[in-house]
Amino acid sequence: MTVALVSRVTPTGSIELIMQPLVREYRGLLPPQEVHGWRDVFDGMLDLGLHRLGGKVLVVVDSDLGQHDVWNRRARPLLPPNYYLPAGFTLTYAAADRERGALFNRLMLVADRFANEILERVRKNERGVEGLVFPPLGAPFTYFRDWEIADERLIAEGFSPPSSGS
Repeated sequence: MTVALVSRVTPTGSIELIMQPLVREYRGLLPPQEVHGWRDVFDGMLDLGLHRLGGKVLVVVDSDLGQHDVWNRRARPLLPPNYYLPAGFTLTYAAADRERGALFNRLMLVADRFANEILERVRKNERGVEGLVFPPLGAPFTYFRDWEIADERLIAEGFSPPSSGS
């Protein structure tokens, strides 16, 4: 799962980031895998207070389009029995293989590229066990690890890396 927090898109089309994006590698993630991954991201953002930066958070995802309306209305939990989309968060859909000029689709394309690059590094066992984080008992995965994306790669994809003060 690729996570990038965008503050704005400049008039020249550069995407300014709030913090360094990362790809989170999960192992043993239970179904529904995407939704468990989102919950992990939402909980992390809530813990850090990032949802308060602008009041509302738009989360661009590439799955479960048919469920977005009921989840955004909080008419059905994301995960049973009662984990609903947090207040202030809204899901929207984008696809890497559609209309490349659309901003969200472009973001998804770049996220897919980053994730695929990291997946190749994971397959090569590039980091071994370095950086593994084991979750608390009962978590829906056996461990996770975060992989940062180098500034040079961000710039090549049209992003403005976050300032060093972030």
